[in-house]
Amino acid sequence: MNIQTANQDILRQLLSFIERVSTAQFTAHLELLSGNTIGKHVRHVAEFYQHLFIAYAQPVPVVDYDARRRDPGLETDPAQVARLLLHWLVWLAEARPNRDLQLRFSLSAQGERQVLATNFYRELAYNLEHAIHHLAIIKIAVTNHFPNVTLDPHFGVAHATVQFQQQPQ
Repeated sequence: MNIQTANQDILRQLLSFIERVSTAQFTAHLELLSGNTIGKHVRHVAEFYQHLFIAYAQPVPVVDYDARRRDPGLETDPAQVARLLLHWLVWLAEARPNRDLQLRFSLSAQGERQVLATNFYRELAYNLEHAIHHLAIIKIAVTNHFPNVTLDPHFGVAHATVQFQQQPQ
């Protein structure tokens, strides 16, 4: 497995989840999520990937996750976000060479910004861990609010944690 296929696996997990929940569940404002929805977490993950992949294709690739679009349709329409995830799964299926990128990000709420050198594979590793983190939050919400929705036991669990749990005690 490589970094691209690992990210494909996580996107497939997310896609499979989206196909199992209703729009009402996807868009329900949940107290456990501070009034937010599962859809907002899914949109957040999808847009981080989208922003990285669009930056990758630019002549001077700058990744600025803070500048993502925040499309409300991705958090209210499971079919729309599913189409986007399918698009990125296909995009990731092609061998993508590593390339240098610039990462621009906020240092504070006052607008201080920083630019760092990074690369595509490093940002894929970040997106992988970021997605797992949000899947864990989604899992908490689903377990507490929608117990009829079944999740894979490893949904939202870091790969290192799965490996640790599988070790003989």
